[in-house]
Amino acid sequence: MTRVAAEREVEAARNEAVEGTSRRWGNEVPGRSIRREWRSSSVFAGDAAQERDPRERELVGGPSELLPPRSQLVEYYAQTVVGRTQVQSTRRRTSKRKSCRLSTKSSLQYYLERVLESPGGIAKVLHLVQAATDRDVDEVNASSWTPLVGAIFLLGKNTTAKGNSAESEERLLQLVLACHRRGISLNSGAWFGGDYHRPLTVAAYYGYSSAVRLLVELGALPDLRNGQGQNAFISAFQNPTSGRSNCLRLCDERTAGMLLELGVVTSDLGLWTRAPRGTLCYVTDCSLSSSAMSNALRNKNVDAVRFLRDAGGVITDFDYLSLRRRGRGKVRSVLLSMVVEVFSDSRETFTTSEVATNNGGIMKKSQLFQRVKSWDQRIDWSFPPTWKVGVALCQDCGLPPAIFRSHVVPYLDRDWFYAPALLAPRVQLDDKWYSGLV
Repeated sequence: MTRVAAEREVEAARNEAVEGTSRRWGNEVPGRSIRREWRSSSVFAGDAAQERDPRERELVGGPSELLPPRSQLVEYYAQTVVGRTQVQSTRRRTSKRKSCRLSTKSSLQYYLERVLESPGGIAKVLHLVQAATDRDVDEVNASSWTPLVGAIFLLGKNTTAKGNSAESEERLLQLVLACHRRGISLNSGAWFGGDYHRPLTVAAYYGYSSAVRLLVELGALPDLRNGQGQNAFISAFQNPTSGRSNCLRLCDERTAGMLLELGVVTSDLGLWTRAPRGTLCYVTDCSLSSSAMSNALRNKNVDAVRFLRDAGGVITDFDYLSLRRRGRGKVRSVLLSMVVEVFSDSRETFTTSEVATNNGGIMKKSQLFQRVKSWDQRIDWSFPPTWKVGVALCQDCGLPPAIFRSHVVPYLDRDWFYAPALLAPRVQLDDKWYSGLV
């Protein structure tokens, strides 16, 4: 700010204070803050004999104060206020330079991101990774970034309902091996589409079973999550093709089976809790997101539900309560209908020699709905853990175990042991969900 501008501001403040204007800035009379700051400074000599305008003796809106001479006030304003503004602008420029330095990417990461968007990006990424220096690799690992995420997303664009091409599988395997040989971490990730992703979860999502096997064998941790809280096992049951969420592709089933074969998925909760972090997946884990069983039920994916049931998956309390709080109709339309489909092998009728009251042993679907409401060993997976705990706490109610199992347990509903507050519907208020009795 120039001296002329400072002189104009001081003149305007003096005129407003002297002429008795009622306009205020906050709780200060215009010009008073400048006067008070000036009086406490070393510039003010306290010489009352100096000549001043008689109009300055009386100030509107407060007690009378002696204003300094106009020349000294302009000099003080130019030295302090203008200097303070220059210092603040210098600090802002310095902070901007620091933030730019902190967000600077390594040269290898910059070029890898650029070539991924160009034609022939996978081949160029492979060449850059092979030609990278040890310093470049250290910088990439320090930022916890990997080019594998972007490369898998690029190759996955061509995936279909039948799976992936052999060419894309081979190119991905070459890139994984190149990154491993150059020392690029296979457990790092990258931001893509607003979420943080890891190579193993993205490869499982697109059904690259051979790449999933190679990543696990080279040290990639299967239970590390992406930005949505999903590990490799949960991602394997998600169909990337649009409009096909109710189908389990052959490549996705092969990928999930590969994880089971490698021994990185378990249905034993104790073994999962004792395992080192990230090394083992739990079949019904829903600690950070909905479980694989819950996603399969929501998408009405019969093949996925059957696969998870065979792998030891069950309905968790969280999965069941999320359905029950939306009403008994939701439990019937989602859970019980899926149990019927799995129990009857996707047919609307079920033939059994155990039912003698039906013609030829054929049970209609409406009758089968009533049957799956009661406990049966074959549909034990559809009963939440709290139900099983409640049955165990009953200690057979003083009856012989065979009598209790055959005449009492089959008539216990899935939600008989839950408190009413847990089963109450949830209401959305102010963008938050609340549950309570209604």
